[in-house]
Amino acid sequence: MKFSRTFDRWKGPGQPTSVPVLLGADTVPAAGGGNRPNATTQKNLVTSRFVSINGWPCYRIAVLYLPPAGAIALNGDMHMYEDTLDAWFRVNGTPGVANILANAVSFFDCVALLDLPHTGSDLGENLLGTLAQLLVVADPGAAPNGLHRFAMAADLTTFG
Repeated sequence: MKFSRTFDRWKGPGQPTSVPVLLGADTVPAAGGGNRPNATTQKNLVTSRFVSINGWPCYRIAVLYLPPAGAIALNGDMHMYEDTLDAWFRVNGTPGVANILANAVSFFDCVALLDLPHTGSDLGENLLGTLAQLLVVADPGAAPNGLHRFAMAADLTTFG
C-alpha cells in the first residue's frame, strides 16, 4: 500500500533545508483572497476524487505518523476547502485533541458531497468533484526533536 501524500516536519536544532516547515508551524489560510488549495505549496494537503474508480465514496482521511523516536500522539485538525465561499473549515469536532497516533493509522472525517447541482459557476476554476483537505499538526510541547514524517490518503471504509 502506498499513501498518496507525504510530508515532513522538523523540531529542534539542526533543521535541514530539505524540511522547511517546523512542527506546529502549519496554519489554515484565511478566507478570501485566493487561498485555494495548492498541492504544490501545501504539502499537508490531500486531494482526491469523491468516489473511487469503482464508484465507492470516500468516507475519511487516513493519516500515518512516524516520529523520530518514542511514541507520542500529536494534536491535529483536518480542514476542508469550500470553493463557493473560498474558505477553509475545520472538520473534526474538538480542536487540540491528541488524535494523531504514532506508528498507527489515525482517521479524520472528510466531507465528500456527491451529485452537486451544476450551475454556470461550475464551469470556472472551482473544485467541483474534488476533495481537498488540509491537515494542521500542532506540537503539544512534548514531541521529540528530529524529523516527523506524515502520510495521508483518502479512505473508502467506514469501520476502524
